Amino acid sequence: MPYIGLIKIGEKKKHRTATHYSVEAEAEAATAAAPAGPARAVLGDVPFPPGMEVRYQELCQRFGFARSFIARLYSERHERDLEIGRLQRHQSRQSSAVARLQMEVDQLRTRLEVEGIPLDFSAEDDDGSSSDDAPPSPPPQAAAGPSRRRR
Repeated sequence: MPYIGLIKIGEKKKHRTATHYSVEAEAEAATAAAPAGPARAVLGDVPFPPGMEVRYQELCQRFGFARSFIARLYSERHERDLEIGRLQRHQSRQSSAVARLQMEVDQLRTRLEVEGIPLDFSAEDDDGSSSDDAPPSPPPQAAAGPSRRRR
């Protein structure tokens, strides 16, 4: 017998011959030839009534168009979903930045209050300009001593 191949199974080595492979191929062919269920009819197997073959081909073309159209819609939807995700991440980053800035404003406001600097904006007009043109008076010094600034 001519040597064809060497197959290692676990720790054993099996030598396969041409006869083995031809028997295996015949078994596979017999399995493929056996009917596995109801046979499916394809175009050309069953005669169509007059005019129906053309209608069948039209439907196939329309179905192909519908499939390509649906694929394009899914592609556009995927792109839209990606853009929505990018916008949501951007909004989240902006929201976090606003929260950090608001916290910093609160900390600065607290420091100014501790140092005795008033934050009264009621004398300003709606446009943000002061109603009197006099320069603001210097802030009163805290009684405890010079202000302590940390950086």
